[in-house]
Amino acid sequence: MWAWAPALIAASFVLSGETTVIATELSAHFITLLHLFGAVAAYTMGRLSDRFGRRTILIWVALIAAGFSFSVGWFVAYTPYLIASLVIVYSFFALGDSPVLTTAIAERVEPACLGAVFAVRSLSGFVAGAISPVVVGSVIDTLRAEQFSDALVWGLAFSTLGFGGLLAVCFAIGLPDHRRV
Repeated sequence: MWAWAPALIAASFVLSGETTVIATELSAHFITLLHLFGAVAAYTMGRLSDRFGRRTILIWVALIAAGFSFSVGWFVAYTPYLIASLVIVYSFFALGDSPVLTTAIAERVEPACLGAVFAVRSLSGFVAGAISPVVVGSVIDTLRAEQFSDALVWGLAFSTLGFGGLLAVCFAIGLPDHRRV
């Protein structure tokens, strides 16, 4: 999501008639907001997970983020301000699970293994972060070569990210639910 959100917003501005230079500048402004919302998400989801349980929040956040992944790209031809707003909300949920997962790991893993577990989690995130932009880009290139509509191109490209979200839901469902009160 991080790699392709700016491109999606810029594409929406271009489709609305803006030049690529203006579209890129406007997209950058919205991406700044995306990062700010990510910080708010970390705090908010962390607090909610303290109240309702790590597992519950991980499931809901992953489900909502997956829903955005499967839907946001289809709106590329709509007003770019709608796309930018959707992407900002999307980022809130796509980022909201990170501190909750980190805390859940820290609470459950033996201290002697915590460094190794965090290293594996970090490496897994970097690998997924390296592979997913390539997958999204490949979908875009393949569908553009076939001259499909912009909505189909961006819709299917972002939908590929939804499969990671669904995988996160499956893993979260398998976690024990140790709700803190």
